[in-house]
Amino acid sequence: MPEKPYKVYVIQGRGQRDYSDSQTALAQVPAHLDVLPFIGDEAEVIERTHDADGLIVSVSPITRQVMSALKNLKVVV
Repeated sequence: MPEKPYKVYVIQGRGQRDYSDSQTALAQVPAHLDVLPFIGDEAEVIERTHDADGLIVSVSPITRQVMSALKNLKVVV
């Protein structure tokens, strides 16, 4: 188990969804889920998710540059 909860970000697509069921599931890991609005710029993705252990995305640009910049990143879904 980690010393502190993992940090997971959902970057929403163009629509809004409820991710409370995901937070409930991640709480058992333990992990904390933060839901962000759509981000269309890779520099902003890096800035807003710099401490991410995991990302859940549908349309935001998760490029090699983004993944290289997020030093704690373990998974992208």
